[in-house]
Amino acid sequence: MSHIGCPLKCSCPSSPPSCPPGISSVLDSCGCCRVCARQFNQDCSPAEPCDHIKGLRCHLKAGGDPNRGLCRAEAQGRPCELDGRVYQHGEDFQPTCEHQCTCVDGVVGCVPLCPHHISLPDWRCSRRRLTKLPGRCCQEWVCDDDNRIAEVEPLPDAHPQEHTDLTGNELLVAPSTSWDSSATAPYQGKKCQKTTRSPKPVQIVFAGCFTARRYRPRSCGSCSDGRLCIPSVTRTIPLHFHCPEPERDDFTRNVMWIQRCSCSQRNSRQGLSSQAEFFNLPNDIHTYTH
Repeated sequence: MSHIGCPLKCSCPSSPPSCPPGISSVLDSCGCCRVCARQFNQDCSPAEPCDHIKGLRCHLKAGGDPNRGLCRAEAQGRPCELDGRVYQHGEDFQPTCEHQCTCVDGVVGCVPLCPHHISLPDWRCSRRRLTKLPGRCCQEWVCDDDNRIAEVEPLPDAHPQEHTDLTGNELLVAPSTSWDSSATAPYQGKKCQKTTRSPKPVQIVFAGCFTARRYRPRSCGSCSDGRLCIPSVTRTIPLHFHCPEPERDDFTRNVMWIQRCSCSQRNSRQGLSSQAEFFNLPNDIHTYTH
């Protein structure tokens, strides 16, 4: 051993340690490996040195292990006072969940614990806000666009009264009379009316079978210049259908789910009227034989 408690040959981890904010990365007392420095009032040893940057050194315990001690201030520094509390020179503390602070000779220095740069939510999110979530410390981006499928527990009634009926291979786009009459009002603005959603979760029916869960599908409104308002951003989701007839098996079917709408190049008089309840989208829903 070159020094008491030090090895003849250094053996260190391949990557340097990842120390918490405000904690220095220092060489151990043997000069071998980088470690996270021990802080005020923490145990120390040659392999676990105190944070000399904060004026701490390892004070060995009298009559105890000669290689173990406590980190104390090397020179008597002035204490710090913050929000009515007194902290000793070299002491680390967290006044809030957002900051880690250190008292150094009467001066409090703090580093933030929350990230400076927060990743933005998905680009499809049109309504984003920066907020603190319940039970969390740091601010986070929240998307108020609920692009997820709202699901609730299956209904106990095997014959529900309220369905969204997908007959044949058609996809529901604008059941405007029962969802939002303003969504299909003509000549209001120059773009598609806001994409609407069913006001409450409904079951989707296909070929006499219905989903065991309820959903809130989106629909497209209308374009004020007479063009068709059609889906522009969609995704495919699998829906599981339950068939009440004992001779028919339950099945899963891929369905196109609307996320955003836009005005097409076609005039509504060339296609469907604005009051159409269903809209057949080529290549999105394939034909299946049951």
